[in-house]
Amino acid sequence: EHNMASIWDGIDNPELDKRSGMRLPYLYPGKFLLRTKRIASYPSQKNPRDHWFRVDFEIIEGAQQGVDQVSWVVNLSRGKLALSDIRAFVKALMGEEVAITSGTMDELTSADQPASGLLVRCDAINKKTEAGGDFTQTFWSVAEEV
Repeated sequence: EHNMASIWDGIDNPELDKRSGMRLPYLYPGKFLLRTKRIASYPSQKNPRDHWFRVDFEIIEGAQQGVDQVSWVVNLSRGKLALSDIRAFVKALMGEEVAITSGTMDELTSADQPASGLLVRCDAINKKTEAGGDFTQTFWSVAEEV
């Protein structure tokens, strides 16, 4: 066993076969109760300056059209805006009192996946960018025990 992270970590998971190469749909507008499946952070393949933060969820309440799993993806090159969104998510997931440090984030995105299975609520709304494009704004809140 080695402790070094590899780009191939997790390739041995038979669950991957079920997706037939499809990536999870992105979180879409709606009110959701979500169960965290995986939290990851990785550099962009297209643009080396970009770094992504991604959470894969199972939708417990709020699914539409048979979509029962979604991803929430944040581009960290957005700087303070991105970090603010991620802090709001982590506080809703882990509790207001959690100290959010780079160590916290390293742990949450590690192979151990300590937040897997935790519930969180999200109210996602569609907004227009200044350029006229669409983006999904997220409002995270603590999920009461279900």
